[in-house]
Amino acid sequence: MPAEQSPTSAAPANADAPQKDDPDAPAANEGGQPTIGQEELAQLLARARHQIQSFALTTPPGDNALETLQRVLAAIPGQPEALRGIHDVASRYALLAVQAERRGEHALAGRYVDRGLNIAPDHRDLLSLRQKLAAPRDEISPAERSAWITTLVEKLERERQP
Repeated sequence: MPAEQSPTSAAPANADAPQKDDPDAPAANEGGQPTIGQEELAQLLARARHQIQSFALTTPPGDNALETLQRVLAAIPGQPEALRGIHDVASRYALLAVQAERRGEHALAGRYVDRGLNIAPDHRDLLSLRQKLAAPRDEISPAERSAWITTLVEKLERERQP
C-alpha cells in the first residue's frame, strides 16, 4: 500500500480563489464563492473517492482528495459527502499510522497521526492513536499494544468498505 512521502503544506489563503484569466475557474455567486452544478459536484465527489482509495490523500499537489474535497466545500459549505470524505482522508492516515506502528516505524506513525489531525482535529481514532503512541513503551505490554493495533485496523478496514 503506497504511503505518501511529501509533507502536507498549508495553501495560501487565496489559493482556491478563481483567477480572472483562468477559463477553468468555476463561476462565482454574488458572495464571491465559487458555484458548482450537480453534475460537477458528482464528478468531484467521485474523483475524491477514487483519490482516497488510491491514497492520493494530500499529495500530489493539484490531484489529491483533500484539495478536491476543499473545492466542493468552498462552493457548498457543509456538503455532507465532502465532509465525510474529509473524515475518510483522516481515517486513511490513521490506517497508515497503525501499519507503520506495526512495522516498528514509530516516528513515521506519529507523522501520519499529525497529518490526519491537521485535517480532522477531532478524529477519535487519531486522537486515541496519538495518546497510545505517546505512552512510554514499557507502560503498555506488547500483547496489549498488539491488541489495540489489531482492533483499530479492523475498525478502519470496516470503514473502508463501501
